[in-house]
Amino acid sequence: MTLTDKAVTTAQVAAESWAGLPWSIRMKAVEAFADALEAHLMEFAHIQAREIGLPPMYIGE
Repeated sequence: MTLTDKAVTTAQVAAESWAGLPWSIRMKAVEAFADALEAHLMEFAHIQAREIGLPPMYIGE
């Protein structure tokens, strides 16, 4: 089994597990992820800017 096959199998199992959770639990997980993303927004912006070669002065536009 290739790494790609393993990744696909793992993703399928995770999707089935996720789908089996109550909506309220899934919503809490999504909200927690959104909060964490927002808390580190500028860090992600700087990483993305470096990856695409954008000067830092343009971050946030």
